[in-house]
Amino acid sequence: MVRNKRNVQKYLCMLLCGMTVMMSGSVADLAEAAERMPQGDSSLDWHRQKLEEANCICGIIYLGFVDGSGDGDSYDRSSMEQVIQDSGYLEEFPFLSEIPDERIVETEYGCELYGIFPCDPDASVAVNEYVYDGPEDSTGRSGELLYRSEYGDPILLRCNVSDIIRDSELTIADSRGRVLVWQPGLSLYDGSVAVPSEEPCVYDVTSGYQDDWCMEGNGGLSTMQVVNCKEWVSLREDPDVNSARLNIVPLGTVLQNCWKVSEDFYYVEFNGLGGYVLGDYLRELPSGQ
Repeated sequence: MVRNKRNVQKYLCMLLCGMTVMMSGSVADLAEAAERMPQGDSSLDWHRQKLEEANCICGIIYLGFVDGSGDGDSYDRSSMEQVIQDSGYLEEFPFLSEIPDERIVETEYGCELYGIFPCDPDASVAVNEYVYDGPEDSTGRSGELLYRSEYGDPILLRCNVSDIIRDSELTIADSRGRVLVWQPGLSLYDGSVAVPSEEPCVYDVTSGYQDDWCMEGNGGLSTMQVVNCKEWVSLREDPDVNSARLNIVPLGTVLQNCWKVSEDFYYVEFNGLGGYVLGDYLRELPSGQ
């Protein structure tokens, strides 16, 4: 019995090899055909094992900035390959250079290039545009489907014209029943990927390569809760009471990875957006709460 989709491919290839031998009567032909069979990337398998051990549904790598000032057409492969080469991740993740064009997903004018690899090779993966209905809409919604596959193959994703507003939505559903729906983007405070704070977990490879400059002198990251307001507080674009409001954060909301940036403001992340909240409306929670 063929147990999964990957084994179907292998079974068909083995059948093809057998037919080759019967037609040619040559063991050499069998060896040659076997060499053409799809082979699992040992590097990818190893990293998937690490994701399994960490109970993460996928891994993500921020590879670098891509000029998004063009006319919205797909960028040539050589430009992306140069970004991947310059990122310094290729030695550890060689499968990034082997991703075919059909697994390169792009939003219009996207500037950030990511490599994404699901833990489950049989996971279904989809990428949609993430759109906003006017300047007052800070929540957004899922839009046009850009990519879909029933195999959990690695993809390259070029997205986000802005550090603040995300323009793509990634959906991964694995064979364990876990479902991730997430808008990938960077954290404004240290440049690592702003991964979801709730399960299913996403492993940010980038975080292992970050410098500690952002942690010096501020006591590290804190978990804060919104207090001292009637209904909500403003999440602002800059640490200034006159800065644009990105969203509202309801009373009682618990915020992870908060960082004090001035006497008055904390950097926080809420619903995929990074911004600033007045410290008067935040209460620090004990570690682990």
